[in-house]
Amino acid sequence: MFQGRSVPLEFRTLRSISLGLLMAALATTIMFAQEIVPSPAKKVIVSPVVPRDSQGETVYEVQGEQQQDLPVVAGVLLPPIPVKLPEPKYPKSLRKSHSSSDVGVEGVITASGDFIDAKVIDQSDPEASANALAAVSRYKFTPATLDGKRVAVLIHVVVKFRFK
Repeated sequence: MFQGRSVPLEFRTLRSISLGLLMAALATTIMFAQEIVPSPAKKVIVSPVVPRDSQGETVYEVQGEQQQDLPVVAGVLLPPIPVKLPEPKYPKSLRKSHSSSDVGVEGVITASGDFIDAKVIDQSDPEASANALAAVSRYKFTPATLDGKRVAVLIHVVVKFRFK
């Protein structure tokens, strides 16, 4: 490679450090990839509550305990992965009372990763509910996949408002 010339110590050190960093990055990537793949496969059904979203897509969900009699869709569902989850605006009503609140929201994560058709299912404070809906409308996900094809899924989230 260098045809008889000696390689400076700085170059050899830099090369070994670069190689070490590359190997560490590769090992971290492999470990991360193993963490995001769910181990047990869960049964998937077409959502009886929201069979189609407002964009006309078929909506799937993981089969629950009370849904054992519903037909299962063949395939492996990989869940959506959060990409962007902006914090909700803290409601003035909760700030005045120095209290906290949880708001349950149900909605659909589309095949493009947007959170749509959100509705409050556990309401506490009306202002907190409105702020929770505003926050989830800005959520972004890597979409769920069913046998490698992007699909829409029904999801339940809890938006937490904590007084600090």
